[in-house]
Amino acid sequence: MLQLAEEMLEKQKLATLISLRSRGHEMATIKAQYDGLINVARGKAAAGHFDNVPYSLYHIDLSPRNVLAKEHAAPDDRRLTGIID
Repeated sequence: MLQLAEEMLEKQKLATLISLRSRGHEMATIKAQYDGLINVARGKAAAGHFDNVPYSLYHIDLSPRNVLAKEHAAPDDRRLTGIID
């Protein structure tokens, strides 16, 4: 499950970077947002949230603008708080 989440986020990150390249958006910020989402997925996997789960969330547009996360004690400690559809 983690591998699937990582692959989907990497694919969406690449598509977003390609589509925004010509618009002059800040590429480092977009990369950091997607990398943060990947780290959240890794944290969820390490905590066992993907183990033995018969159902999973699938969102066709899982990009940073559709994910709500809260920063906790440290900048690298983000917690998923919601998904916008």
